[in-house]
Amino acid sequence: MTISAADTHTEMAMQWCATFTEADYPRCRQIAYDMVEQATRERLDEPIFAYKSIAQSLHFLGEHAEAKRVAERVRREAKGFIPCTSVHPYVSMGIVLARIACLTGDGQEAVEIAADTLARSRRDNLIANCHAIALACAPIAIWTDDEQAARSYAFELMEEAGGDGLNYWRNWGRRLLRAIDLRFNPDEVNEEPLEVDNLDAIEADHLATVDGRAISELALRRVAEGTVGWTKPEVLRTQASTAIWFDPAAARRLLAEARATALEQGAIAWVKRIDETAALHSGRFLPPHHPTLGP
Repeated sequence: MTISAADTHTEMAMQWCATFTEADYPRCRQIAYDMVEQATRERLDEPIFAYKSIAQSLHFLGEHAEAKRVAERVRREAKGFIPCTSVHPYVSMGIVLARIACLTGDGQEAVEIAADTLARSRRDNLIANCHAIALACAPIAIWTDDEQAARSYAFELMEEAGGDGLNYWRNWGRRLLRAIDLRFNPDEVNEEPLEVDNLDAIEADHLATVDGRAISELALRRVAEGTVGWTKPEVLRTQASTAIWFDPAAARRLLAEARATALEQGAIAWVKRIDETAALHSGRFLPPHHPTLGP
């Protein structure tokens, strides 16, 4: 039986979906690029799925400027649902664009894009709705320090998922609410520590940007291995916040790397948090020329 070029393209799309679920973003990016090359070579229709996948892969790797350019194109040109996904490109690209707007310093635009994306997702299906809440609305509320909105979205996610048996998203909402408690009311939290040992990679990455006590070994390892990029400045900042108490020199190096990475990504929101941490602990840093720190 001969496999057509279109069938091959569909198989590649399914492979991308499986890889994205594993959050192996470098591999996701390569598969998406290969899809574009194959579609061009075989003269297939415009590979919207591949371009959508490129935008998502680049964003999660921290390449926000190029991800934004591709996402805007896909959102503008996509006319309907595409194979292998139940989330309309308008929603998936809206999620990417809202997140990028927030990380690059425009919180108000991020909130507006996220709200528009959520409204569209509610007209589509429950899975799209959960994606919009968990990946755009809730994290943006957290990153912009809107505790009330963050809690509201976490409760909404649990309610939406709970009524339809989507345990993955209900549990995401439950853990997210616990992490929100840690971030906004650290002195009032008397419950058991947040369980982060059995998370999947995508959730681990997101919780790592909520509060330092929500960072898992998986989130740390993924940053070290380069399988994720967008969380790197925030994870390094949190590591520096811990290191400052026993190794100020290491903390200073971590903050410097975090800031350089954030600037390279254009992630102004992370730069601000890094600078706040550096200012908070500035009294514990030895002068750069101190003999124990080297050159």
